[in-house]
Amino acid sequence: MFFYHRTLSHALSITGALIGNFLDGKKEDIIVSTGRILKLLRFELDDTGPVIQTLTSVDTYDIIISLAKFRNKDEARDWIVIAADSGNTTIFNVNAEKMEFESVIYHHFIVQIPKRLPIEHLAVDSQGRAIFSESNLQDKFKDKISRTLPVHHMAVDTKGRAVFIAAMEELKQIWFPFGSGRLLKILEDVDKKTLIYDIAFVDINSENIVIAYLATAYEELHAGLKYEIKKRRKPSLIFANVDSDEVTKIGKMECLDYANSLISVPGERGVLVCAEDSIAFYSMDSSTIIRCSIPKRIMDPKAGVIFVCSTKCSRNLFQNPNQKDESSSFFPSTQNSIYYLAQTEQGDIFRIQLVVNEFGVNEIVLKYFITLPVASALCTFESGFLFVASEFGNHYVYNIADIENRARVHPSFSSALPKGKPFLFMHRSLTITPVAEIQSLSPIMHMEFEPLASMRYRLCLAMGRASLSALKISKVEQDVTYQNRAKIEKERDEIPVRMWIIESTLSISEESEMLIVVSFEDSTSVYSLDGTSEYIMQKIESTPFAEKTNTLGCAKTGEDAIIQVCPKGVCLITDKKNKLIHRTEEKDAIEECAMNKKSLVIAFENKQLKHHEIDKDGRVMKSKIPRRLINGPVTCMLLSDKSESDQLLAVGVSIPPVKTSDSKVMASVNEVHLFNIGLSEIKLLCMLKVENSPYSFLFMNGESNLLSLLVGCEKGRLLTLAVEKTAEAEGTIKHELKISNTETIGSEAVQLLHVPVLTNAEIGYGILAVSNHPWFKESLVGDFFQLKSDISPCICIIPKSENIATILEDQLRIFILEDLQPKLPVTFSLEYTPKKFAVDSYTGNIFIIETDNNSYTEETKEKKEIEFRMHVEAAKSQQRTNLPPLENIPKSWASLLRAINLTGVNAREVFKIPFDQNEAALSLCYFQQGGDDLLLVGVAKGFKIETVCCKEASIYTYKILEDGETISFLHKTEIKSAPLAMCCYDGNVLIGIGRKLALYCVAPESLELKLLCEKKDCVSNSVTAIYPVDRRILVSDSKFGLSYLMYVPSDKSLYLLQEDVFPAEVTAACILRDNKMVRATKSRDIFIVELGTLKDRDMSKVINDDEPPFTLSKEELLGCFHVGEVVTSMQIFNTFPNEPDTVVYTTLSGSIGGLSLLPWEKDAKKFNNLYETMLKLAPIIDKKRNTFPFSPNVWFRSRHYKRKNEIDGDFHDEFLRLKEELPKIEWMKLEEDVTQISTKLERMRRDSMLSFQF
Repeated sequence: MFFYHRTLSHALSITGALIGNFLDGKKEDIIVSTGRILKLLRFELDDTGPVIQTLTSVDTYDIIISLAKFRNKDEARDWIVIAADSGNTTIFNVNAEKMEFESVIYHHFIVQIPKRLPIEHLAVDSQGRAIFSESNLQDKFKDKISRTLPVHHMAVDTKGRAVFIAAMEELKQIWFPFGSGRLLKILEDVDKKTLIYDIAFVDINSENIVIAYLATAYEELHAGLKYEIKKRRKPSLIFANVDSDEVTKIGKMECLDYANSLISVPGERGVLVCAEDSIAFYSMDSSTIIRCSIPKRIMDPKAGVIFVCSTKCSRNLFQNPNQKDESSSFFPSTQNSIYYLAQTEQGDIFRIQLVVNEFGVNEIVLKYFITLPVASALCTFESGFLFVASEFGNHYVYNIADIENRARVHPSFSSALPKGKPFLFMHRSLTITPVAEIQSLSPIMHMEFEPLASMRYRLCLAMGRASLSALKISKVEQDVTYQNRAKIEKERDEIPVRMWIIESTLSISEESEMLIVVSFEDSTSVYSLDGTSEYIMQKIESTPFAEKTNTLGCAKTGEDAIIQVCPKGVCLITDKKNKLIHRTEEKDAIEECAMNKKSLVIAFENKQLKHHEIDKDGRVMKSKIPRRLINGPVTCMLLSDKSESDQLLAVGVSIPPVKTSDSKVMASVNEVHLFNIGLSEIKLLCMLKVENSPYSFLFMNGESNLLSLLVGCEKGRLLTLAVEKTAEAEGTIKHELKISNTETIGSEAVQLLHVPVLTNAEIGYGILAVSNHPWFKESLVGDFFQLKSDISPCICIIPKSENIATILEDQLRIFILEDLQPKLPVTFSLEYTPKKFAVDSYTGNIFIIETDNNSYTEETKEKKEIEFRMHVEAAKSQQRTNLPPLENIPKSWASLLRAINLTGVNAREVFKIPFDQNEAALSLCYFQQGGDDLLLVGVAKGFKIETVCCKEASIYTYKILEDGETISFLHKTEIKSAPLAMCCYDGNVLIGIGRKLALYCVAPESLELKLLCEKKDCVSNSVTAIYPVDRRILVSDSKFGLSYLMYVPSDKSLYLLQEDVFPAEVTAACILRDNKMVRATKSRDIFIVELGTLKDRDMSKVINDDEPPFTLSKEELLGCFHVGEVVTSMQIFNTFPNEPDTVVYTTLSGSIGGLSLLPWEKDAKKFNNLYETMLKLAPIIDKKRNTFPFSPNVWFRSRHYKRKNEIDGDFHDEFLRLKEELPKIEWMKLEEDVTQISTKLERMRRDSMLSFQF
């Protein structure tokens, strides 16, 4: 059993960004890291406007933590340094000719420090408080891989002489990459535990290298499961001189505030220290500290403020050429100033001006610029643009001049101002339109894959944060709905050529409803097809069909008669007998045929057409119409469906090239003939020479009810011919064929079919043309558009249904075409961060709960705005003694329930229900009870995330009315703890309330919730998710493993079967068929397990009455791998019924992935062996190329646990691009397997339709 994993959409959440001259010294480009992907972007102004394009990208198979750049002496290009989660540090540049990254130096740091902390993850917040997460790498599996300490901080000397690398836990390293490549290690404060906040190089205008870093020591931790810091400490700023042999500490300064980051200052022998509520310049030569308070919002003056990101700017961006540069007290000269832009955690961007005189930095001036979404990185172009890599959501480019013009009304705040009251300012909302934008789905909070008021599946994503959040619904990429597929049994490796599906007769089979007649090159096979929704297909071994020859045509005539046309004759199958009604001679074999309910026309190799009549009972009768000569071999034929005496017959003729008497070769002649079959003759109405040989025909009614003929030709050509009638003088009518339209849809022959299309529960018809790919259009006047599905030319319609059948290789696939109008992506903006949503597929309604902390509801906002206006008016009138009292309304939870309908092109809001201030909507459940549509919302008042506690908690019950157009509040059910999870279970509702699981039923008449039973302390912390599996109920704990429970209806009791099941900290999971489950954990791993099964307990040995009547077997690990991102949502999706599930998952970083069980048993092992061979060849490839190494894939997928039964589709795709890198002998060994498996994988991807556009 092997699982195929592939990233469907990579993360677009930018974690780091740099701007520099990476290709040449003229243009500035941007290097960004999005998880493990490294990209080179270019922003430029072209004729159509500003655009951001991706020049190149590479998958590093490692989580990139830090980015830095430097420039060597006498060079015009910048070099890039990245530090990764595995400890790998790479120095590289960009090859402008190949447009790819070239690795220059690749070094893996072996981190060996005395690790005394029993922790897996460690982080420090802005206030110097450490946050710990307990190590979950328990010794449950022998193939466990131990953790390596990641690189947390990196700084690079601007001249490229040294790289300073630090782990958060004590270790500091100095690496000299060029020359000796020497590595120095600093391990200070051995007796104390040290945390490092940030590191930076100090520019001292000399050849010496000086480094600075923020560090602090913390005391011993409490023993037990929870770790807490006993005392809050202010960090120290340490300066150290570095040479090739040792590191000498120059000085150590205690920071005035709780600092969190450092900013290098060029040429001033010091650094800027960003701290809580302040920013200060510390010089290594002086004890004088220049400190400036960070201005605070006037509406929230008590909130703490820190800078989270910054960028250096050119002074030219802030100089007004029309204004004379005059310095004053608080408006210093710009001639000797250094500028930065820095952003706070609230999104406010300030311009930082360091005023420099002959003694150094003597003043810091802050000026409010604008409020933008909180960024992970800021970059400024010399051309005057600002690139904002948002922490969540889309990334933007702004014109700094636009921001500067609007910022002139705001005051400046200087470090020279008297100390005392805090600086206050009025922030303004974002009113500047960005000049360019990069779309991002980060963070994806919840995902559903639903049909939405139709049978077309669409991916719905609740993404974003706060007011920038949105509900995104993908563009429809699936154009067919598969009903089933079945394998075709055949004796030899033959290719199906034609297929007919006809109603069965009693002479063939008394049980099957349909017969499938498949013609191969030299044989014919007959299969039975069950007409139910499952479409079960079986081969009929003994039939009266002529099976040792190919078939040219087949149809049912009458109640119990079937006509089979073969090259050697025409057979009538009835009463379980095959009667040959027309035998051909050896030199007079049948080439083609065409038939309808009234006539049968066959074409012979001797260039003749013969007509047969078909009576009402289905018997084939001899016709009085004589044979008709034609001028060449027939390639295709089609009879019109008219039942009148006159019928139209289209014949395609292709005359092969011949040599003339003078040895010249005449070109082939291709013609389309249109005949009329009358009572006495087959009359030629008209003919038309065409460029390519005709392959298929289709009669259609065009404009003004004029007859048109579609001709599918070789080489992908498609002709639309108009049949024009002209009255002549003798009273006769002249027919003429004229080409009205010519299209090319591929390179192979075109097969045409008139197919049904299901649109809004109504059946319409359209034109399906199949060449290399399938194409569709609704009418003659429309345009063809390509379908994404895989459809072969061997295709037909199933009688008495809207289903279509096609044969691909050895599989029969049955599908429906429905509503093929393009469905564009939809985006609906939300007010708060979305938490959960539920979908009513019938009405197309999406019910979503939105919740934000540290926010105001609309009602509270209006109240605060009124109070503020009253204070402003009172201040203007100087009546300060009569100021109205301010109501102290602290920012807390703000939540609402919203319904969005998507039945048309656009989404519309159906209703919106806000909750009271400080009420957090935490869970949602939509279900049907006795014909009533009910919606449950779990709400907690005064909810605290750290302790999962609240002041009050309740369940709101709503009833959905009028097909989802209105909602009615029913009642409120009080509970004792926060309801973090809800789930339907056998007509009832399971609710996770704190540490207990409760089962509620809905009263039939009053629709009130009534408690049936509950199980206390079923988890150690709190129930975050519920997964019912038949009688078993799995619940997820926020900190520990899952727990198994069981509900016994006879006892009306919940029993705990097992708790704390590996793995712990499950963030998302879904149940597969065949007793399997997929789980994603906070450690960014995905596990596939076989669930434990129930076994009867020997009740005679049971002592305690609380013990359940069943026991649980042990789970089995089927597969695991590292995905590298936190998975937030999972859902199964089935392309074909009764086949292995495909799991679609989304992550916090905005990526979308798919995980499938490989359906082919024989090829699965072969594919896994191929994957293992690729991994072994990766180091050989790495030695032959200068780009990023290929081999870290082995380590990456086994980050915490050894990869098991997982095949990496991302690795496979990239490997196929490296054919020229492999040794010729090795590639010849793999070529056949690679080609064969790649073809199957590509078909599997197209079948799954898991490609999304937003």
